[in-house]
Amino acid sequence: MTIDASPPSRRPAYLRVARLSLLILLSLYLFLLSLELIKGGARSLLDWFPQNAVHTSRGALGMGWLFSCIVLSGSPVAATALAFLDSEILDPLRSFSMVIGSRLGASFVVLVVGLAYDLQARRDKGGVYVGALALITTATVYVPAFFLGYALLDGGWLEGLRFGIPGWLKSPLDWALDRAVCELQGTLPEWGEALLGV
Repeated sequence: MTIDASPPSRRPAYLRVARLSLLILLSLYLFLLSLELIKGGARSLLDWFPQNAVHTSRGALGMGWLFSCIVLSGSPVAATALAFLDSEILDPLRSFSMVIGSRLGASFVVLVVGLAYDLQARRDKGGVYVGALALITTATVYVPAFFLGYALLDGGWLEGLRFGIPGWLKSPLDWALDRAVCELQGTLPEWGEALLGV
């Protein structure tokens, strides 16, 4: 009896690249779809925030932090802030503040999860260390960035700066997104769209 020690056959490289490319495109599509859904239900989502919570930059910063602690992630909160900006619910300054708050809140979530892990672990405790490192790193980057960005936005330095999608990509992307959004709008209320997007 002979034992075959050769490694199992792997997929060809072109199949792995094709699979990875497909997953990247699907991820980008789902991200853009979630932004469209949040944008569609942004006004109803704003009703869930405390009265006048995001009417100042300081309030938007705090709401970004609190919202990311509630959903246990900063990315949906940053996407919500961008949807609020696109829907003209928030101005650039308050939207920027909410994005910074979401980053700080997300790193705080990592700290709390690390603490919870350390309280349950019998050995290999290091969750608080990782969480504290994430919080310190985030704070040392985003707090100075907040003041710099606030000064640039408040001073009007970035007024003429605009980014856009090339026309050849915009049409098929709009078609694909509009079809999905129209289907979901027919079945969900506005707040349901926003929650699905988050």
